Amino acid sequence: MNEETNFWNHFVESVRLVSENPNHPALAHVQQIKDGVNLKDENGDTPLMLSSRTGHVEASKLLLGMGAHIDAQNVNGITALMLAVHGNHVETVKLLMANNANVHLKTADGLSALRTAKIGTGLTKLFARSKIIAMLHQAGAKE
Repeated sequence: MNEETNFWNHFVESVRLVSENPNHPALAHVQQIKDGVNLKDENGDTPLMLSSRTGHVEASKLLLGMGAHIDAQNVNGITALMLAVHGNHVETVKLLMANNANVHLKTADGLSALRTAKIGTGLTKLFARSKIIAMLHQAGAKE
């Protein structure tokens, strides 16, 4: 498990603990998280983009529930959906599409989520990519 995955696991657990105890001292921090859910870093990445890149479904669900903008684009035009597709994170792609992620957006270079899936590499990821491509086609995605 890498450091980024550990962060998202901790994030999910922290939000769960606070939500189960309305008098928890960290409750004020939950409001800060909600206020910052759509803040962007120097690359224009949002927390949802970062959790989607690692395929952390539970963190992505929490962020969407807190009002994360699903179709936000970073400085290169990349979205959370594109990052999940690039990482072959099938469950995260399903989650984003179930929450109406726009499959038609393109990067600054003109790449769509579908095109990203089609140019993926590695035979070990072939099954995930073919499943993602089928889901994107079903949603009406075009290159």
